[in-house]
Amino acid sequence: MNIYGIDTNHHHPITSWASVAAWLKRMNNGGPGFDMVRLGYSSRSGKGGLILDNIALTSLKTCNKLGIPVGVYVYCYDTTPAAAEKTARDVIAAIKPYKIEYPVAYDMEYGTHDGRATGYKYDNKANAANNTAIVAAALKTIEAAGYYGQIYCSRDFYLNYLERAKLSAYDVWEAAYTSKDTAAVVNGIWQYTSKGSIPGITGNVDLNVAYKNYPAIIKAAGLNGFTAGKPATDTAHELKTIKAGPMSAGDYKKHTAALAADGIAWEDC
Repeated sequence: MNIYGIDTNHHHPITSWASVAAWLKRMNNGGPGFDMVRLGYSSRSGKGGLILDNIALTSLKTCNKLGIPVGVYVYCYDTTPAAAEKTARDVIAAIKPYKIEYPVAYDMEYGTHDGRATGYKYDNKANAANNTAIVAAALKTIEAAGYYGQIYCSRDFYLNYLERAKLSAYDVWEAAYTSKDTAAVVNGIWQYTSKGSIPGITGNVDLNVAYKNYPAIIKAAGLNGFTAGKPATDTAHELKTIKAGPMSAGDYKKHTAALAADGIAWEDC
């Protein structure tokens, strides 16, 4: 089963959630697809703690409202396992009010924890063991809280700057911008380009394909706040359907523009 989705953050503003939802449905033959929302990043101090993305909570609320299955990821600046645990605890606290049907991913990439040459360098093979311990600490904390944890990184990073054998128990969301997914590991999600173009989002968009039916897996396992196939702590707004019209062309344009601005999908009857 291939399910197509996106990942979003404040760097690429969403101007029309209705258009995004419609695009996802087209890509998935009427299915809802998914969005992996960047919840934020850990403190650049390297000592842990979540800094929220500017649009993260609005994105989660809107996806829940529109029926777009959603997961989250947090970008890592943590430099110790203890820092990663602190960040992961903040992540869980932030997402509890929302319906999360896709994984909670911990994102480790190239660079330094504070953006300066003096900082802890992730893409240093001498740090592979500590990188691995950091990732494992974050994912253990996420899973101990009852959520589905996942690693996010590039293929090169996974192969060269993490000790794969020590992380084999964890699902992987891998970025590899190739024509085929010839992964050295079995991916749960493959991010296959960073240069997608989608109506309703400004700029380039990361495009992904999930090889697992995460909503079914997560609900069946009672993860992410679900129990016996039902959300135990789902505080998302109940969806309502209204009918309006007939109306003039001018009124139609005015009202549909207002709906789009609020992230509400509509259908012409």
